[in-house]
Amino acid sequence: MTSAIKQLVEQAKQIDFTEANQKLADARSALSEAEKQDAAVRDETIRLAEEIHAFEGPDPEAVAEAVLSGTCPSEAATASVSLRELHERREALTASRRTIATRLDDLRTEVRTAEAEGRNLVLDAAWPLIEEVGERQKKAAQTLLDCFVELQVIRSVTGRYIPGAPEAEKAVKGVTASGSLLRVPSAVQVPSELLAAFEVIAQQCDAVRGVPSIIHTP
Repeated sequence: MTSAIKQLVEQAKQIDFTEANQKLADARSALSEAEKQDAAVRDETIRLAEEIHAFEGPDPEAVAEAVLSGTCPSEAATASVSLRELHERREALTASRRTIATRLDDLRTEVRTAEAEGRNLVLDAAWPLIEEVGERQKKAAQTLLDCFVELQVIRSVTGRYIPGAPEAEKAVKGVTASGSLLRVPSAVQVPSELLAAFEVIAQQCDAVRGVPSIIHTP
């Protein structure tokens, strides 16, 4: 376990998420309630649309019953809901859903903001580990480059397939792509010790045509 991980373990016990958790709980609760209200309005809008589609005017039996009960015929005929009223109700509900939709967007933003607040506390605690890992990555990237160069020298001298060389080339491409881990020139100097060793071999082996002093990077 690295020192940064040990530090994170200790900090994890001390971070106070109380306020962040409460903000998130409140935001989620408000969003959930608004979503329920929106669903209720949606269902009522659908119900009204179905009622409008099936509308056939005032119920004759209900009108007759009202007249027989002493209600003025004109009042009895208009006592039940009209098609115009149904349309007005549906239009009002449709308009309210647009307002609710805006509120839902605001509440979702509040939830994301509250989530970010909690995650930022975690990020702050983990930052020393991020920095430590970054340094290890840079060292590993340099090690990969060194491996690539050494294997390429062997391949150049022997003219043979060298196990690990293709993988090293791909790895170097990966760690140098953004330049954030390792910046390399188009060619890298072969380490003097390695160059000297193979030059001794070249002097003794007629099959070796030469030893490269630089290796081009992928």
